[in-house]
This record gives sequence, structure tokens and C-alpha cells, in this order.
Amino acid sequence: MNRFAVFAILLLSAFALVATAGALFAQGGFQSQEPPKAPDPAKPQGGFQSPESARPQGGFQGPGIDVISVSQAVRLRDDTFVILRGKIVRSIGKDKFVFQDQTGDIIVEIDSHLWGGETVTPDDLLEIGGEIDKEFMGDVELDVHKLTKLK
Repeated sequence: MNRFAVFAILLLSAFALVATAGALFAQGGFQSQEPPKAPDPAKPQGGFQSPESARPQGGFQGPGIDVISVSQAVRLRDDTFVILRGKIVRSIGKDKFVFQDQTGDIIVEIDSHLWGGETVTPDDLLEIGGEIDKEFMGDVELDVHKLTKLK
């Protein structure tokens, strides 16, 4: 058999497969005129459940990082993660603000995506988490990774 004949047979077979695939996988069957019933939440919905999926998904439960004061934070090493509670008292640039608690203030850098659509005023109490950033000339800032407005 020459190459052309083999190619023609393979091509025709592919066309036949495509033509019958629509009929094999078409949606069909009886369709009731009644609206579909809502699933009963008390009954399992089916599907495979491995032993791992039946286990609760969780993480560490126990003590974490405590909230500290600004005066404590400015004395820590570079890149130390801290959590502070206080207020933003003013903006000093695009992403830079003065954050203040009862012990002092620190410049914080807050990227725009961290606001999450939340509007914050100097009257709002916040909890911020981030890394201490000690600058070359001795200035200390906080690179904020998480911001929560406390109600």
C-alpha cells in the first residue's frame, strides 16, 4: 500500500470519528416538564471522597505573634515581622503614611492592593502586620503585608 492510500484511509477514519462523536456525546433523553428539584442538603451529593478529604482542613492552633507597640518595633532587627495596633494619622506620599500608637509613630508603606476597597480615616483603629525595614541612614519603616480595620 502506498503512502497516499494510508493517508487517505487515516483521513477518512478521522472524519468518520468526528461525525459520530456528536451523536455519541449529544445531550438527550427524557426531559420532564416539572422544574428540577433542589438537592436535599441532608443527603450527601455523591462523588468520590478520599480519607484525606474527610479530614478537616486546618493549620496551626496555638500562640502566634503578639501585638507590640511602635516603640518596641523600632528597636527590632531588620526584616522582623511585627503586628501593630494604632491609627494612620497622615499620608506622606503615594504609598507612605505615618502610623501612630500611644508610644510613638513609624512610617509605613502600604501597597494599594492591601486596602481592599476599605476607606480609612485618622479616626479608624487598625491592626497592621509587616516587616521592619531599617534604612541605610538609620530610618525605620514598616513594609505592611496585612491591614485590618478594627470595628
